Amino acid sequence: MVEIDHVWFHRVSDALCFPLVLIINFSLFQYL
Repeated sequence: MVEIDHVWFHRVSDALCFPLVLIINFSLFQYL
């Protein structure tokens, strides 16, 4: 159970971090 939750947490964090990185890169390019 712990390992499954750990993998699920990583998948959720990756799914949340990926759009954030895209938004940050997009805003950085706008400032450039």
